[in-house]
Amino acid sequence: MKKLRTFVIILMIALLFTSCSNGANNVNVIGMPLAKEQLENFDYDYELKKDFADFDNIVDFLDGLNNSEFKELYFKALSLVQLVDTFRFPVSDNVDTDNKAYIEVKKDENDYIHTYYETGYTYDSFYDTYCSVFTEETAQKIIGRFPAFYEYNGELWYAQGSSSGNPREVLREYEIVSQTDTVFEFRRISYQNDEEHADEEEYDPERRDEYIKEYIDFKFVLTENGWRVEKFLNAQDYDKIMMFY
Repeated sequence: MKKLRTFVIILMIALLFTSCSNGANNVNVIGMPLAKEQLENFDYDYELKKDFADFDNIVDFLDGLNNSEFKELYFKALSLVQLVDTFRFPVSDNVDTDNKAYIEVKKDENDYIHTYYETGYTYDSFYDTYCSVFTEETAQKIIGRFPAFYEYNGELWYAQGSSSGNPREVLREYEIVSQTDTVFEFRRISYQNDEEHADEEEYDPERRDEYIKEYIDFKFVLTENGWRVEKFLNAQDYDKIMMFY
């Protein structure tokens, strides 16, 4: 009887650890995930997932700085932020795209079930990619704020979702805020239509003072590992993206 009781206790503990990971999160695995030795490093090519709108003057602004490093850093950061548009997430060639394993995650008893799909990449290499562009603190904020990504058994998993722009925006302008040997700050000024002119798609110079203006600050800092992005989007922009998950 004592041996039977011991076996039951061991079995209960084993079941507990099988169904839980990442703290108190309940994880249900569907399908056959890749073995750890099949996982690859996240080698991202920084492809931009969306075309630029005609009203975005960022290329001319960055070209005017005569600093190719800032331009490269900006577009790398933009590309990584656009990864939240995960319907087009670039999974590993080792993953069977027609029959991907996925996990169902319930982060607490009051939460709904989140579904994440296998990528075939190690989570650490994914995280390191963000830290090669952003400061570590900013990388943590971006990855942690987006519900698009999840770590399970050392692998990166992603949730299908999409982001959207602002349909009332008609013009973007950029200006330098400050520049030193170790810090570069600039600002985007977004011109947006009000409710009355919501259907107007073209910028009208004669209405310049009538547009709603939104300001977004960007900040690059020189670290011991080179230039990194410390600020790329305002907090409300992350919240807007999260609405689509």
